[in-house]
Amino acid sequence: MSEAKYRILLVDDDPDLLRLLSMRLTGAGFEVSNAESGERALAQLSIYRPHLVISDLRMEGMDGMALFDAIREVNSSVPVIILTAHGSIAEAVEATKRGVFSFLTKPVNGRDLVLEIENALSVSGGGLGEGPEDAAAAWRRDLITQSPVMEDLLSKAKLAAESGSSILIRGESGTGKEMLAQAIHRVSSRAEHPFVAAHGGTLFLDEIGDMPLPLQVKLLRVLQERQVRPVGATRPIPVDVRIVSATHRDLENEITEGNFREDLYYRLNVVSLGIPSLMQRREDIPLLANYFLKKLTQENRKKINNFAPDAMEVLLAAPWPGNVRQLLNVVEQAVALATTPVISADLLNNAIRETPEKIPSFAEARRKFEQEYLVRLLQITKGNVSQAARLAKRNRTDFYKLLQRHHIVPTMFKS
Repeated sequence: MSEAKYRILLVDDDPDLLRLLSMRLTGAGFEVSNAESGERALAQLSIYRPHLVISDLRMEGMDGMALFDAIREVNSSVPVIILTAHGSIAEAVEATKRGVFSFLTKPVNGRDLVLEIENALSVSGGGLGEGPEDAAAAWRRDLITQSPVMEDLLSKAKLAAESGSSILIRGESGTGKEMLAQAIHRVSSRAEHPFVAAHGGTLFLDEIGDMPLPLQVKLLRVLQERQVRPVGATRPIPVDVRIVSATHRDLENEITEGNFREDLYYRLNVVSLGIPSLMQRREDIPLLANYFLKKLTQENRKKINNFAPDAMEVLLAAPWPGNVRQLLNVVEQAVALATTPVISADLLNNAIRETPEKIPSFAEARRKFEQEYLVRLLQITKGNVSQAARLAKRNRTDFYKLLQRHHIVPTMFKS
């Protein structure tokens, strides 16, 4: 076993057996937390953040399978081992079909249980050759979080990184999509190769939804043929790259509107990872703010110790449309203007108000203009499509296509 301790949540309504298994696992080098019911285990889950859960099947109240289903809603990657004295082949088959890692019958041999735990950690991406703290420092060092939602995402990301499949990262602007892509590269077998466009490395395509259609065709050809022909070359060159792409757009909607190729979408979207907005991981705001504060004060050689209590309340209450990037910007401005060792609420309020509004992309600005223009025409013509098309100097068929693209129903404008 590695010296680093993996956290195991042990669940059983028999206190004697709970104590015995806990001693065995602690002696094997694991860190163990005990829960005497499924309900108590579920309450501990987000605080303790175990690498693995071992639960009795038959318990009063929430039984082992009900606990498993509840765990899956919070974290779909943590492996679960079910123990029971009433085991049957039918129950074991049903449990494994639903995603339980293994189903063991009591009394459990201590050595067999430890081997099963090591197998589960290995498959789930725990990696027994490195401890969880070392792994966090090595590949996810830029992703600061204590959010169960983010932890679930990072578990999935690590598993996906080891698979070698193409990955599509979805998320709002400023959520850290590129940081997640870099972390995936660091934990993959391609980590020793470049994180750009190089043979054997990882190619990161940011905001893939903004790629023009002619370029999409060329990219699809490269992905299908696994070779490129440099300008001036007479023969194509084989390439072996792993594609990680990111977008803040709804690509399914872009396909419907004819802006994105469906065949390219399926090539890129083998594994889909949705990075949460800052509002979906609000518990990370104090952690991120203090991390940024420490980093910025060191860089700027300023003596600022912390945030005033009401200042932290301001950060927690703010809407953060720009996500983590906006939070960094606000803390940076507050550090630059602070004249005391404590950052005040007023300083943060001013920084949040003065955060520059996000400049939309050309495609976003055009879409907004088209929608407002079409609505205005239909308001003027009271929903008469033929008249509105004539004013726009477009034929009626094309005008209807524009209305469909923007989900505008002409009858809404009729008197």
